[in-house]
Amino acid sequence: MTKAQRQQAFARALAATSDLRRFVSGWFKLAPFSAIRTGNAKEWLAWAVFGSRLEALGAAEQQEVVGMLGAFEAALGSKLPAGYNPSLREGCIRINLDPISAQHRPVISYVVTYTAHAVGWALLRRQGFRRSRCGALSYWHRPASEPAAEPSRPIVLLHGIGLGLVPYLGLLDRLITAHGAACPILLPEFPHISQKIGGPPPPAAETCRAIRAMLCRHCPASRPDASGDPQPRPACFVGHSFGSIVCSWLVRLQPDCVASLLFLDPVTLMLQVRHPNPTSLAPELPESNPDEWFALQWQEPDVAYN
Repeated sequence: MTKAQRQQAFARALAATSDLRRFVSGWFKLAPFSAIRTGNAKEWLAWAVFGSRLEALGAAEQQEVVGMLGAFEAALGSKLPAGYNPSLREGCIRINLDPISAQHRPVISYVVTYTAHAVGWALLRRQGFRRSRCGALSYWHRPASEPAAEPSRPIVLLHGIGLGLVPYLGLLDRLITAHGAACPILLPEFPHISQKIGGPPPPAAETCRAIRAMLCRHCPASRPDASGDPQPRPACFVGHSFGSIVCSWLVRLQPDCVASLLFLDPVTLMLQVRHPNPTSLAPELPESNPDEWFALQWQEPDVAYN
């Protein structure tokens, strides 16, 4: 982003936030607003704007951070106390700089989750899906049962953190009933967020290339491009939770694959607030553990790493 774009984004975030004191306190893990000093605020802004530590920024970038602090104080209507509160050194949420909070699972827990996946796969086959692989991704595909002369847009469901596709079996039943006759349905798998043991996830660009190749294989456009290469038929993408992140990748990296987007509990919107789901950023906060099962999902090593 350019400096002007950063300033515009920051101004929009301030304008969209009704309670600035609660806004900042949330990013400091619910510390009292009165405990936050200008030095702490600049550390947080350095991460929020540049994704970096304050001391790693150049002189011009540090000056930009100072300007944004001034804009924040003007919107607040008061000055933050000068200085630095050392007790908040590790108290600011900075996703890519904070240590990973992860706990290894006993073998029996993976026996249970892999059994759930096996049952889910069997039920997907009963629904007419077949499993395949394309590039970096494994996926399930169900062709339209009554394809029309003019092909309908495919539906691609991008699942969230949990047990992979298992929690979506009921939704898929309804999708098949409503749209399965005319629309092919595709279901990419993301094992690194599905309580499974696996290697590192593919990068965003590789994931998007695999989804594009998947669409070209099963849902090609009626006409290839000038070079004769197959083109994908633009799809309706349904992104739940983590799946909304993949949607944002596709819009940026493979826009010709996207006809429309449907977000379910997205984690890519309203990021000027602490987070739609604080458990993902600070699982140790008392208010962010509404139930133990959800906390267990986020602290599984592969999920925590991602």
